[in-house]
Amino acid sequence: MGGGGRCSAGIMIQQAGQAYLMTAGHCWDEGTVIRRDDSWPDQWGNTRIGVVTNRHNVTEDYELIRVDNPRAWHPTGKMIKTDVANVYNYYNGYVADPQSEMEKGDWTCASGMASGWRCGMFDTAEASMTDGDRRTTEHLIKVDVRSAAGDSGGAVIYGTKAVGTVVGGATDPMNPGYTYIQPLFTVVRDFGYTISTVDWAQW
Repeated sequence: MGGGGRCSAGIMIQQAGQAYLMTAGHCWDEGTVIRRDDSWPDQWGNTRIGVVTNRHNVTEDYELIRVDNPRAWHPTGKMIKTDVANVYNYYNGYVADPQSEMEKGDWTCASGMASGWRCGMFDTAEASMTDGDRRTTEHLIKVDVRSAAGDSGGAVIYGTKAVGTVVGGATDPMNPGYTYIQPLFTVVRDFGYTISTVDWAQW
């Protein structure tokens, strides 16, 4: 995604009927218009995704992009049917605080426009990260997989559960690699547990 910088598309959620993309809070200022940077328009020829709202970039590292026309963006790849009748890509544990059941060594996968999908082992749910402005973000998830510039905001999954979005990590090719993740559960908590999933069957 572009908008004066480059970050990755994250997890789509909804609250009070409005769809949002969760991404990293250090990516853009609130009010920034976000567009796809791959030049692929939606079905109406638009590349605009929406506007940044709800930016948290002090003790947390996430922001939400209010999606203008969520029905214009269709998911790609394999459609997964759940135990909910006739519903696809509806993850029952999507906002269920998956790190509470993750154990050290469990396989976890992260995405990002620079690195694509890559998987590594879950390390801890109590990591902290200090950025160049000496701001420290705590209660982050750490996974043993390398990240690169531009991966920030990318979705992270554990099984069929959304864990959160990439906010940092080791980019040095000589380093074994690790990635810091802002838990989706942080957004769920901050929104008073009113976040719900996006049921792609309605699109």
